[in-house]
Amino acid sequence: MRKCFTLIELLVVIGIIAVLAAMLMPALGKARESANQIDCTNNLSNIGKALFIYAQDNRSNFPVQSSGDDADWEHSHNDHGLYFLGYTGYMDTTKILLCRSAKQKTFENYNSAPTSAVSYEISADGKSTEKCSYLYYAGFNTDELTANEGFVRDKNKDHKNLGNVLYGDSHVQKQVVGAKSQEKWYEVDGKFGITEYFSDGDGADLDVKEHQNSLW
Repeated sequence: MRKCFTLIELLVVIGIIAVLAAMLMPALGKARESANQIDCTNNLSNIGKALFIYAQDNRSNFPVQSSGDDADWEHSHNDHGLYFLGYTGYMDTTKILLCRSAKQKTFENYNSAPTSAVSYEISADGKSTEKCSYLYYAGFNTDELTANEGFVRDKNKDHKNLGNVLYGDSHVQKQVVGAKSQEKWYEVDGKFGITEYFSDGDGADLDVKEHQNSLW
């Protein structure tokens, strides 16, 4: 006669499976987030390569769009400025602009003008409707930025308590705060808010540049 499992035995097996699943889920979640962070670091590294190649071809200047004779700061910072790299042929895939942790949907290609292809609704935190996971600070050249100044970074909520930052010497580094810290990773120091001054030629600083990015 074939022996069948009793109801109690089945419930015990189901209970054991449920306990194991509950133990494994956090570990799997951490592993997935760790993989996303590595992918995000690679994205910023590739964005950095594209920015510096663009600068080599454009008198050391990083991309800024123009409206007539004037720089178009509204459409140069952030989504539009990074999209401009692809539009001008310096990046191939639009996936480079997306962090997998941010769960945003990419656009198909770089064929249309930046101001019409990407969202005008840009936030520092990053919304699911946006087309880019990174903030870009436009308007500088390779001589104006240092290894201590970040000019492309994760949006605030791409990851929980850390963010990846691309610095002026092209290296990418994580900025981390403790899981229980009240500080925000993007507020820990002043590396992300670049302050540049005009000089009168005698070495005296006169005024801060007016195109500071409010999202930073």
